Amino acid sequence: MVAKDDEGTNVTATIIQSSGVSGNVAYAIVTALTANRTYELEFEVTTANARILTRLVSVDAVGDVGYNPKMGDIGANTYVTLREANEYIKNNFYHPDQWDNLTMEGRKRVLVQAAKDIDTFNYIDKPFYDSQTLAFPRSDHETHTGTASANTATTGTLRGLNLFSSTYNDIPDDYFKNGTVHIRAGNNFRQVRHISSSTASKAGGYGEIVLSSPFSSNVTASDQYVIFKPMHQEIKDAQCEQAIYIIAEEFYKYADYMHAGIGYMRTGDLGVSFKDSSAGVPTSKVCVKARRLLGRFMRKSIKIGRA
Repeated sequence: MVAKDDEGTNVTATIIQSSGVSGNVAYAIVTALTANRTYELEFEVTTANARILTRLVSVDAVGDVGYNPKMGDIGANTYVTLREANEYIKNNFYHPDQWDNLTMEGRKRVLVQAAKDIDTFNYIDKPFYDSQTLAFPRSDHETHTGTASANTATTGTLRGLNLFSSTYNDIPDDYFKNGTVHIRAGNNFRQVRHISSSTASKAGGYGEIVLSSPFSSNVTASDQYVIFKPMHQEIKDAQCEQAIYIIAEEFYKYADYMHAGIGYMRTGDLGVSFKDSSAGVPTSKVCVKARRLLGRFMRKSIKIGRA
């Protein structure tokens, strides 16, 4: 038994815990693999006829997917939480076997790719932050800015005078739920947290938000915040629709084939000629339902000036 990593280094002593033959099966127990690396195991077995059989087996060590739905965060890579995606897909696709058969890590990978797909369009306005990874939130996204109240000696809640309004119920309970809060100055500078709930009025006329995970330090009167309302529901729905399209639609990669100049593609009994029938083949990797949901955010025209 010999094991090598994807750089050709012999790692047999490091990752092979044990190996052997049981009946007609050769096996190896591996341990201490490094995430996102590929390993090659070489099995060499001597048969009853004194013949030597050699087989190579590739093993991929899949690590946890970085999954960050914090709106406007520099490391954000999805618009929906896994729970939101599960609820949407279950409610709109009944029993989608392709989704049900994926592990949680697999679902995250599909959703991350779906977010990348819907970010390829030319959208109205500009990203809210120059440094943000995703296309949304845009510069017109509704936010509330202010300074935390001094009577919030906790890491898990934040209070502010402008987070409460009694006029026409402008800011009801849970108005900020599922949004994010960014600390732009103060004790918790640059920290970003999801909002699990919000209360319209506390004693003293404050609005209060409860964080899904606490800040690293107590909130003080020096903490200046930006609170984002939740992401537009159409954006989240479009990402979920695209995720199902990716795992269910064989035509997903046809746009890449056409761009590469491939003239003919065959999948099982189905054959497609891209050159002769390009009008009937989708040129976008984003599904029709997702594009419709994103329609109101897209730039419809471009102004061209003449000197």
